[in-house]
Amino acid sequence: MSDVVSEQTVLALMGPTGSGKTDLVVRLDPRRYEVVSCDSRQVYQELDIGAATPTAKEQAAIPHHLVQFLTPDRKIDVGLYIKMARAVIADIFERGRQPIIVGGTGFYYRALKTGLFEVQV
Repeated sequence: MSDVVSEQTVLALMGPTGSGKTDLVVRLDPRRYEVVSCDSRQVYQELDIGAATPTAKEQAAIPHHLVQFLTPDRKIDVGLYIKMARAVIADIFERGRQPIIVGGTGFYYRALKTGLFEVQV
C-alpha cells in the first residue's frame, strides 16, 4: 500500500455475499469509520440484487466508497481497483477517519494487501 496507508492500520471485514457484513458496518460510528468496498460486482450500477449492494439507506448510515460508480459497460480490473482503493484509503486517513475494507472478493483484497506479482514472459 502507499506510504500513508502502510503506516496505519486498515481494518477489514471479509466474507461471502449475504453474510451480514453490511448489517454490521452500518452500526459503526459514521463520524469515525468509512467503508471501502472490496467487491468486484458492487462497483457496478444496476447490479443491486446479484451483488447484495448496500441500499441507499445503508450507504447513508455510514460513508461508502467504490460502490456503484461504474456503468455495466465499463470494465475494472484488480490493478485499477488497487489504485482507486489506495487513493480512497489515503484520503480517509488524511481526514482523520478509519477506513474499513468490506467485501467478498478475496483476490482484490489480497492484491490490495500484498500487491500484485509480476510475471516474466
